[in-house]
Amino acid sequence: MTSPPSVDAGRTPRAGRGPDNREAPDSREGRDSGHAEAGHGVNHPAYPAASGSDTTKTQAPGGGRLVASATPWLLAAGVVVWALLSVGTAPGDIARYALYLALGLALPGTLLLRALVPAGASPRTLAEEVGLGALLGLAVELGLFVAAVQLSLQHWVRLWPVVVVIAFLSPPLRGHWVGVRRPREPLAGSWLLAGFLGAGATTMLRLGLGGYRLPPVGSAYYQDLTWHLSIVHAAERAIPPAVPQVAGETLHYHWFAHAQMAAASLAGGVPEATLLLRLWPVGMLVLAGLAAAGLARRLGGPWWVPPTAAGLLVLGHGLELLPVGRTAAALNVLSPSQELVVPLALAAASVGLAAIDRRKLPAWIAVALLVSAASGAKPTAVPVLACGAALTAVALALGRDRRWRPGALLVLLLGLSLPLSRAVSGSDGGVTLRFGDLVEWMPLYHLLTGEGFHPVNGPFLPEGVAALSPHSLAVMGLLAVAVLVPAAGQIVPLMVVSRRPRGLPAGVWFCAGCLVAAWGAYLLLSHPALSQAYFFYLGVAFAAVLAPWVVGYAATRAGLAGAGWTGTRWVGAGVLLGIVAGVVVHRLAGPPAGAAVRTVTGWTAAFGRPLLMLGGVWLVVVVVGRAARRGVGQHVDRRGVPRGAVAVVLLAALLLGAPAAASAGELWRAARGLATATPVPASNGVPVTPGGADALAWLDSHAPQDAVVATNRHCATGPARPGCRALAFNVSALGGRQVVLEGWGYTSPVGGLQVESPWPQRLRDNDAVFTDADAAALARLVAQFDVSWLVADATAGPVSPALRRLAVPRFHAGAVTVYEVR
Repeated sequence: MTSPPSVDAGRTPRAGRGPDNREAPDSREGRDSGHAEAGHGVNHPAYPAASGSDTTKTQAPGGGRLVASATPWLLAAGVVVWALLSVGTAPGDIARYALYLALGLALPGTLLLRALVPAGASPRTLAEEVGLGALLGLAVELGLFVAAVQLSLQHWVRLWPVVVVIAFLSPPLRGHWVGVRRPREPLAGSWLLAGFLGAGATTMLRLGLGGYRLPPVGSAYYQDLTWHLSIVHAAERAIPPAVPQVAGETLHYHWFAHAQMAAASLAGGVPEATLLLRLWPVGMLVLAGLAAAGLARRLGGPWWVPPTAAGLLVLGHGLELLPVGRTAAALNVLSPSQELVVPLALAAASVGLAAIDRRKLPAWIAVALLVSAASGAKPTAVPVLACGAALTAVALALGRDRRWRPGALLVLLLGLSLPLSRAVSGSDGGVTLRFGDLVEWMPLYHLLTGEGFHPVNGPFLPEGVAALSPHSLAVMGLLAVAVLVPAAGQIVPLMVVSRRPRGLPAGVWFCAGCLVAAWGAYLLLSHPALSQAYFFYLGVAFAAVLAPWVVGYAATRAGLAGAGWTGTRWVGAGVLLGIVAGVVVHRLAGPPAGAAVRTVTGWTAAFGRPLLMLGGVWLVVVVVGRAARRGVGQHVDRRGVPRGAVAVVLLAALLLGAPAAASAGELWRAARGLATATPVPASNGVPVTPGGADALAWLDSHAPQDAVVATNRHCATGPARPGCRALAFNVSALGGRQVVLEGWGYTSPVGGLQVESPWPQRLRDNDAVFTDADAAALARLVAQFDVSWLVADATAGPVSPALRRLAVPRFHAGAVTVYEVR
């Protein structure tokens, strides 16, 4: 917050006027350009100045403060390394990936960011600047990697940081190596931000990814993870990648995340499986948190808003209010594309807002790079960002702010990126327009209506409520409560913003527009696999930024947001109330209402109990607060409670404390397991036998990168049989090579998991090689696909002993034998 304006002879000059009270020549341009907002937003009407605040003071890096600021980051990094080691990550791989992030992305990206978007146009701390710079570097590297693979020069991409560093040693660019004076933030902000990111990474590793053992240890893998790993290998060979399980077929899926991991593996020398299952998700989580903090800083507010935004993103469980249904978090370790699109979208929003303020071409170059990367990461990015930019432009135009023109330019830029998003990231999953399709995935819907499960197909409304009878309207009301109440942490910020729309920072409108777009797509679109939910998940990221701003906004307007920890006591009381109430309710209310609840009574009880408990807590707070303000009661402060304190406490409890309570149990289990060196239990999934893991590791290290392999393993488990789940991806994932025909369950022509192969002749030739040692069939595979290796799994079906006449056994372990074709 700003200090009170200086007073000359007892008078305070009006904003934009000189000592003689005449309007300064550049005051109109200053207001239209939003220079006040370009800082923390604290001079903006939405944030009246609070006395005693020092967040706009600047400091030069160096001295003891630099050491003090670095301490929390070193400790957080140490905890994350400890967590990585505890789940079997090799120390050398950790060191190589850390060097890749620092020297291969953050260093060149930060130099480019300083040149294109100076800190004066986009205030940020050093940590936030490094995070945004790393994401800009990632976007540049992605473009270079795509071009290099086309030219078969992918191994040369590792040299692009060297080119950037040399360029910035030239006299015109040398000044960007020196840090600028930055906003002075309490050291508590660094501790909070580093602590949240370290806690989020530790929880992800100990309770999520750590259960999947790294190859060559035999383990079980969720089939999506092995499928994604196979695409990482495919992206090293060709862009766009081929379907790794079906030779000759082009992949119709958003593959930017896989290409980024491929580039990181080639540049850093880290195994692809280690990246996917350990290091890359941690890196994306940290970058997402830093991007959220950077965007929150553009919105303005007290010092704790940016680190809290990062904490809500990486630990907030979708800003969950109730333990019902478990709203999903923005980051999903089983979806690399989601892990990539969240930090890129947040960075694009932050730099886009800086470009709106700055109106300079270099800033728009950075915006274009980030938007292009986000549009290719996942098709949800462009529509959500475009709606955020559109609402921002409209709000600025209605406020007669000249920045509406660059805001409209941002909308145009995002619109032009739609064809790129469709061409690069477009999936062919069959999205249709159908209101409320998401309820098809809720047990309560089927219990109330008796309808079966038929998403996508049917009328505009789900069949169980399409008649619009009194009964169906009542059902719709109950379903709306079940959907909206747990997500109150996302809806309440929108209500606060819409209640006082005048004079809000542009960034607030941007986040609100993104959140509205995400909910609109979630409610109006239909997909056979509920993939419209990924719009919702991206909206959660912007809600995580908007929610703490709303709390800070309310506290500032009430005069309850001062400097340091003393200025947070009312917000802190609300957070503590939300945590205590949430933990108690979570413990007393029982498990979340989900698929295990099969009766309407049971579901209503599982939903109603925590709702009534929380309602009682809020009622007690309101009554006690009103009594305190009147100064009545034996144990009440006679000085009274400041006006607005009750609202601030309730908002902090709802938007900050409740999400913290939802994550408290997981965080405690992760910390306790790490401290006591408790082994992480193995995760469930498609099993890989120890012998199979060894054989595929041998294949990965001995077969040429462009080798094509045939295997008799098509079904996820058991022998080959009609109608099995054709989700076997181990040869293409753990073996890392293109396969003639492996599991076809995720290929585009199938559209389902338990269907016959769309390539029957190829399947007959492939299997005849193993069961009958058919030389003619093998000759056809060699002629058509250049097959040079065979992987025979005796548990997938009979393997002819005569196969040795067609191929040379090179490695055998357990039931798996690797052959090289003669």
